[in-house]
Amino acid sequence: MKPQPTAYLDDLTAADRNQVQVLKNQILRRMAVYYLPPALLSIIALVYVNSNSISLGLGNSENLLGFINVALVVVAALTLRLFVNHIISSTKESKNWQKKVIQGKINGKKGNIIFIGNQQVKLDAAHAAQVKEGDDVIISQGISTGWILSLVKREPAA
Repeated sequence: MKPQPTAYLDDLTAADRNQVQVLKNQILRRMAVYYLPPALLSIIALVYVNSNSISLGLGNSENLLGFINVALVVVAALTLRLFVNHIISSTKESKNWQKKVIQGKINGKKGNIIFIGNQQVKLDAAHAAQVKEGDDVIISQGISTGWILSLVKREPAA
């Protein structure tokens, strides 16, 4: 019978809190680059289409103008909502005072996902390159978002 991995909650250290803040800032910057340009472009297009509807030939076609308005508002609302959702989840993670710690041997690896017992952990590319199947590891991750705070390979006992 294989030993099951140990998973438990532990308090965040000062270094872990700093790591959470760094990850939060990186992810929010990345999400701002993904979601804000489409939202801003759709808002600008909405203002442009409505202010120049007659010169664009949309003055007589209210159905087409209404459809364009709805489409642009939906694009802006969805992208802004996704961005706000990332802000909310990042804020929740930064307010947590605990982390999830998983200890055990890596039973399998598929891309950036590793399997430790019956649990699977998704790693980023840098962490995934550090480990291979059979390694004994300690992984610290955020509770609500699953961000990897640290990955430590344990040396086998001699």
